[in-house]
Amino acid sequence: MTRTFGIALVASAGLVLTACGDQATNVEEKAKDATSSVTTVTSAAPTSTEKAQPEISKEKAEDIALKDAGVPRDQVTEWDRSDFDTDDGRDSWEVEFNVGNDQFEYDIDAHSGEIISKDVEK
Repeated sequence: MTRTFGIALVASAGLVLTACGDQATNVEEKAKDATSSVTTVTSAAPTSTEKAQPEISKEKAEDIALKDAGVPRDQVTEWDRSDFDTDDGRDSWEVEFNVGNDQFEYDIDAHSGEIISKDVEK
């Protein structure tokens, strides 16, 4: 009787493991599907070493600053810089130029074109 019980117990354990094996395979497949979905989503976002691409060009940012300053492009005597930068998580163009002795500094949102800040020294 003990031997029959032992064989029945081993056979039952084998059935349970086989059933769990099928479920484990399904779980592994679902995990792989979920992982590939997550990978696709995260790979679309910039990594910490990549910068987001600006939606407006450097020239457009310069045009926004010039329009606000009321200065035609051909009156700019010196372009100090027009650099793409990220400050406090916000992408912007830093535009600095001179007209004669007047100095203009602008931070322009690189996605919306909004003037974040400006400083004019005359």
